[in-house]
Amino acid sequence: MLRIGTALKVANEKLRILGGLTRHDSLNQLAVLEGCLSLAMDSKAPSEMDRLISKMRAPIDTLLSQMEFAVKYERIGTVPLE
Repeated sequence: MLRIGTALKVANEKLRILGGLTRHDSLNQLAVLEGCLSLAMDSKAPSEMDRLISKMRAPIDTLLSQMEFAVKYERIGTVPLE
């Protein structure tokens, strides 16, 4: 059986890795949003602006999902399961 100190180190390492992955994935989604926004701002055609703005929905949804997952993962073992 793992000692408490070792178990704590393992858990902290897993949280560190998950946090790094979440930040990386979130930054990727923000880059997509920034690119779409920049293109939309430069566009002169209203239909192209509408298309680009609509395209921003997916990365926003992904970011929201990632943040919800991070909150749930953070709470593992501290609150009863839903």
